[in-house]
Amino acid sequence: MRPDAAHAYVLTFIRENGKNPGEAMERRKAEGFTVGECADRWLLLLEADPRCAPATLKGHRTHAKNWIKPALATGEGPTFGEMPIAALDVPMLRSWLRRLRAQGKDPRSTLHAVSSFHTLYGVAMAEGWVDAPANLLRHDGVLAEMPEVDDDEPVRLPLEWAQKVLDCPVVPLERRARYAVAFKGGERTARSPASASIGSTGTALRRA
Repeated sequence: MRPDAAHAYVLTFIRENGKNPGEAMERRKAEGFTVGECADRWLLLLEADPRCAPATLKGHRTHAKNWIKPALATGEGPTFGEMPIAALDVPMLRSWLRRLRAQGKDPRSTLHAVSSFHTLYGVAMAEGWVDAPANLLRHDGVLAEMPEVDDDEPVRLPLEWAQKVLDCPVVPLERRARYAVAFKGGERTARSPASASIGSTGTALRRA
């Protein structure tokens, strides 16, 4: 069947059977799980996941409670936590980021909160809580409103301090291995809190 014929067939079917795709889309935006409900379900999944570090769970919980749920979807409301996740759109997220910038929120904290929101939305897509073709938090329009973060000046640690970190039995072996790689070559890993490189006078650390 030719594309134009297929298109005409679909339109005829919709008209004859009283279907209204626009109405169905608006109904999905008014119904379904709210962002707050999705956040609660997501956090429960993280609590039950042995791969999720306590610090990671704590960070996501803080962002959901203090940054995502209470944020106004528009200038007047409702909040993100109260609205269906299917009703989120790019203009809302852009407006939210502009308000955070106008309020003088710390850029690095904003990036961390947006990262949690991005993960939350991705999980909602994977779990079927929202039917979306792509993660809204990765849209070019949203990324364009993200704050810029200046690199911190490195903090130099004596070599013996770096050695103590690597030898500390309290630090998990996997994390010590990551630190060893960072100390040796200056690489920053996704889970390490700092990047580092060893020079002749000590170790230079940068906050992630």
